[in-house]
Amino acid sequence: MKITPEFIRLHSGESNSRILSVSIDKEHEGKKVKLGFITPMGKIYITDELKLSDNTCQYSIPHMLLDGKGMLLTQLIVYENEDFVIKSPIEEYPVFSSVDDMSAPTVSDESLKSLAMIFDILLEKSDVGHIHDDLYYTENEVNALLSCKSDTDHKHEGVYLTKEELEGLLPESEGTVFQHNHDNRYYTENEIDGLLSEKQDKLPLTDYVVEQGISGNWTYRKWASGIAECWSDFGHWGERVSNQSIRVLAYNSAFPFAFTAVPNVTAGVSLKSLKKDMATGEAVAGEYVEYQIIRASASKTHLEEIALLGFSPTEERIFEGICSVSVKGRWK
Repeated sequence: MKITPEFIRLHSGESNSRILSVSIDKEHEGKKVKLGFITPMGKIYITDELKLSDNTCQYSIPHMLLDGKGMLLTQLIVYENEDFVIKSPIEEYPVFSSVDDMSAPTVSDESLKSLAMIFDILLEKSDVGHIHDDLYYTENEVNALLSCKSDTDHKHEGVYLTKEELEGLLPESEGTVFQHNHDNRYYTENEIDGLLSEKQDKLPLTDYVVEQGISGNWTYRKWASGIAECWSDFGHWGERVSNQSIRVLAYNSAFPFAFTAVPNVTAGVSLKSLKKDMATGEAVAGEYVEYQIIRASASKTHLEEIALLGFSPTEERIFEGICSVSVKGRWK
């Protein structure tokens, strides 16, 4: 079974439809087929059962899976009776932060953590065709053991002491001898309730989106686990008069919702530097110039500013371009 094609470039948050072609071997015909994804930000997403025709189908990648620069990991899974039968090799598709981003994406730490978590869970599972002969008695072994036993209603009168006879031989039996407990070996019910009250339910392995949309300049998503994210592109232009200077791009752009704490902000910039004609003020020639993000600040409700350190020739320059901003935090 396989997944095609191999995309050379995907872009974070892009709305273009990207189609995966999925096919399985004839021996797995009739079984359930799903796709599993780990996004560049480490989120795990499992599709509903795919509808196959002649053992093939096509799947359109949702743009919500392109949630940051990194690798989009995907794998084809074949199920039978709710247990997976086989999985395809993991495919990696590069996701760039923008169309102008030339640096090669790599698998993020968040994605590696998600993979490790899945592998840890699988290590605790047995193969579908496993047996328990080393843990349990087989039916023949149980029958052989029972053949050496007596029925439960048999009597041993004359062989063992009765309860009355035994109590007569143990004068201390009227006290607490038959009412002892095991508090030194077990937790009591109250102790267990107290310990559990300090714990919370584990989050489900598969997170899912509960709300998404567009608000102002921002595209956003809210996840059931409480994670929230939004992203936007901002156009800019301005003047530069030295070969190295700091430019502060002030936004004061309101987020679609308030984060519970100050979120993390990442930014990428693609600015084109143009030589300025001193007589007319017009841009007469151009080249791309390297810019480095040195500061990105925000409050719980607004993107405040982005500070750039730029490098260009010594002639007086003007610049224009796009600043792509991604914000991640929690909404609850």
